[in-house]
Amino acid sequence: MNPFADALAWLSWRVVHVEQKSLRANLLASFPALTEPQLQQMMRDYYRSFAQVLVEVVRSVSLTPAELRRRVVLEGFEPVRAALGAGTPVLLVAAHQCNWEWMLLALSLELGYPLDAAYKPLVDGWAQREMLKARSRFGARLVPAQSCWRIFCAAGAPRAPLRWWPTRSRAPASAGTGPDS
Repeated sequence: MNPFADALAWLSWRVVHVEQKSLRANLLASFPALTEPQLQQMMRDYYRSFAQVLVEVVRSVSLTPAELRRRVVLEGFEPVRAALGAGTPVLLVAAHQCNWEWMLLALSLELGYPLDAAYKPLVDGWAQREMLKARSRFGARLVPAQSCWRIFCAAGAPRAPLRWWPTRSRAPASAGTGPDS
């Protein structure tokens, strides 16, 4: 891990206590059987992961194509390239289980075809402009997610509800329905 990210995680966890009460409450609502040591470990892991991604997001504005190719390796995209080469539109869906920012940049750089990416606009105008600039560095076109739903519906996609309320945890939480609905 990055030493700066380690320091940022430690400061967030031990000094500033960023969102600690809500993080604890959310984890306990989702995992009520956690022991205190397990809960503490999950919270520390959350801060480490969040700090690492934050540092990587900041770093994404200056990554060279060579650095990005060294750090992000895309595998298994031959069927995608074949479909695109045949003129078939492709919808790639990715969860936020990695650094989405770097994945978008790598796809923009490596796919070899125009790339539109859905995103949720940020509230702060300055942050919005900077993130759009960083995300589109290698040619991706950013489309607000709500516009994508309108485009999909106009193209004949099913008009399923955009949100559902899972009942797996004790606290209700809104979740998107996903591309298969």
